[in-house]
Amino acid sequence: MFTDTGTWLPIVAVGVMMFFGGRAYARFAKKSWDWSVADAVISKISNVNIAHEHNIGATRWDSPLKIHIEYSYMVNGELWRDEHITRWRSMGHSELHEAKEFRKNNPVGKKFQLLHNPGNPFDSLLNGPRDPTIGVVMATFGLGLAAFALINWSFELPQFAQLALIGVGLLACAGAYASSNYPFERPWWFEKTSGETERFMSEAISIKQPDKFRILRP
Repeated sequence: MFTDTGTWLPIVAVGVMMFFGGRAYARFAKKSWDWSVADAVISKISNVNIAHEHNIGATRWDSPLKIHIEYSYMVNGELWRDEHITRWRSMGHSELHEAKEFRKNNPVGKKFQLLHNPGNPFDSLLNGPRDPTIGVVMATFGLGLAAFALINWSFELPQFAQLALIGVGLLACAGAYASSNYPFERPWWFEKTSGETERFMSEAISIKQPDKFRILRP
């Protein structure tokens, strides 16, 4: 009993940290579900910029692309400004084409809707509330990892039993992913042309509801 403490105890600790970290992120993400909605407009957009730095490692990214967008929105009669930087981590033909299309689809004056934190309007989200799924799955994985390490730390299980435990843990993670509740359809304003955005905003049930952010239905 409690053999290989140096092996299993750190794994238990990692699992516990993942469990609490995942739960904390899930709670943090769900807070944005109650944020307020504001009309926004793009006030400035840069050209497609090619950065000069190179990152060399296991994966090499050459000359990353980026586009800098500035936008403004009104909250309770007060004007707020924020910015968004979209990045492409390489400069291949497809990435350059995608960056140019992104630039074309987001001209100055394009209107969209965003969420903002009522307690701090500068804190805004451009594409709908945050999704807690990754936090839920990470918490489930961390709990399973801690349980697996504790069982192996306490008992010397045969290999087939260890494999069965791993299988149960993976099934639990898959179940957490499948059952995670994210009841919103993301508008993805910056992936739509101006015409598509206006059409989406006019045809969908407005997200500007007095009782929280509603599901969008085309």
